[in-house]
Amino acid sequence: MKKTFTLIIALVSAAFSSQAQCAFTSTPYATQQPGITNFKLGTINRNSSNIEGNNALVLTGVTVTLTIGQTYSFSITSTNDIVNGAPLTGAPQHCRIYVDFNQNNIFTDAGETAFTLDYLNFATPTSPSLTYTNAAGVTVPATVTPGTAKMRVTAKMGPVAGHTPPTPCNIPADPLGYHGEMEEYTVVFVAGSTNAVANFNSVAATCTGIAVTMTNSSTGSPTPTYTWSTNPAAVISSTSATNPNITFNNAGTYTITLAASNSTATSVTTRTITASVCSGINENGLYTINASIAPNPFDKSTQLTYVLDHTAQTNITVYNLLGKKVAIILNEEQQAGEHTISINRNELMSSGIYFVELTSGTAVYRSRLVIAE
Repeated sequence: MKKTFTLIIALVSAAFSSQAQCAFTSTPYATQQPGITNFKLGTINRNSSNIEGNNALVLTGVTVTLTIGQTYSFSITSTNDIVNGAPLTGAPQHCRIYVDFNQNNIFTDAGETAFTLDYLNFATPTSPSLTYTNAAGVTVPATVTPGTAKMRVTAKMGPVAGHTPPTPCNIPADPLGYHGEMEEYTVVFVAGSTNAVANFNSVAATCTGIAVTMTNSSTGSPTPTYTWSTNPAAVISSTSATNPNITFNNAGTYTITLAASNSTATSVTTRTITASVCSGINENGLYTINASIAPNPFDKSTQLTYVLDHTAQTNITVYNLLGKKVAIILNEEQQAGEHTISINRNELMSSGIYFVELTSGTAVYRSRLVIAE
């Protein structure tokens, strides 16, 4: 019983491997049997003989790059069977294009038969070849992931001549042989171009003389190039950097402008920053804090917004009127810049008057906090 079970597993594995590789052999019956002599799609323009080698499946070695979301027109030139008499001579051809869009080495998934045409009739039984052109083309779905896959193109005799319709792996095998040709190509899927969209974040307020980092979140493909400017003028570390530092040496409100450009579009966005002369700055370089609390008084929650001109261990503590510590809101290192934190009413904070103390480095900020009934 154990040996039988092992054999079944081996057979299942072999079948899956064969399907994944999707290779088949079908020897041509004559050098003049139907075949593809030219195929065009994208940069592909491949000319070939009627029959190549001793197998209906031809690995062309040709690679084409296709952009996700775009549509590509194509043409297939196929020869007629000029060896046998009726009904084979001039029998309708069946054309297919298979593309492994999900890149799993299988051509039979939904949507991967990218083109189907049956009964491609030749003008006369003795016509040597016929070109079919499709302007609507093959569309690479927008859901395709960038990567590498295979594409197969075939022209094959079908049921009128006693054959089965084509399949990407000739499964089940045509009992009369694959009278036609299957050409395999390599496809590289690449992301399409998208418009540049400028976007960035920054603190709303800062101290004069402090460098503020712009956080760029612009999008676009190809990746945009950037141009930064300010009005009035401020000191920009690099006007073309992705995330420059800007220093505001004078008090006032500044408009920061970011222009993002790529091959498809240019986008512009602005933000404003207010720079203030922060109290406590002196020759000794003491740290400073700009802070505000709103709403105050509050019922359930209030926001403490503060701007640090430094990076240091920062603590926020709430005390009652007796100087007893009733809540620790924050105890961690914080970076320079603007921060906002919520102060929520808890079981230790009934209605009344409290004091909030914010310490960061050598800087201290204190404010009265009122909790409403």
